[in-house]
Parts: sequence; structure tokens; C-alpha cells
Amino acid sequence: GTNVRIEAVENNLELKFDLDFELEGKPFDWNVDDVDVSKCDVKLGNKVKIGSYCNLVKGLIKEGVQKYLDKWTEFKAPKIVKKLEDQLKKKIGDEMSFPIIKL
Repeated sequence: GTNVRIEAVENNLELKFDLDFELEGKPFDWNVDDVDVSKCDVKLGNKVKIGSYCNLVKGLIKEGVQKYLDKWTEFKAPKIVKKLEDQLKKKIGDEMSFPIIKL
């Protein structure tokens, strides 16, 4: 939430805030072991293969993708946000309050 505060309301202390949240997640059960790399042979005179950089490229791709998959990333999911708002009976930006101490 944002604008978090404690206020005295009718002989009670209430925790108040404006509803706000972000959804974060990461892909689940994705596998980057099967990366297909081709046309990366080094040829002499365009005829004699003298080497290949396929394994290097494959390793760099797998490493880069795995770093991304391991991170939590903010994402937009309007249907999930709507379900959360329905459950809370509040919309993002609405004030929420909870009694914390009865005076």
C-alpha cells in the first residue's frame, strides 16, 4: 500500500493506507537445455570446415536466458488484479483501514 498512516477514529487507532500492489513472478518449469544453434561453422574458402563457434553461442544463449528466468519480474495481469480487487472489495487506490488498538 501507499500513504500508510495511523489515525485516531472514534476511540480507536486505525492503520490506514491506499491499496496498491504490483504482481511479480518468474517462469516456472521452463527448460533452456535444448538450444538449437546452426550455421556457425568457420570455413576456409567457404569449403573446408576448420572450426565452429556453435557451442560458444549455445552456452552464451543458455546462460543469458537462465539469468532472466531466475529473476522475479513485474508483469501485468488485469484479470488477476480484478480478482484480487473483487476479493478485497476495494480497487487499487481505494483507502483501506484496519483497527489496531481500541482506546
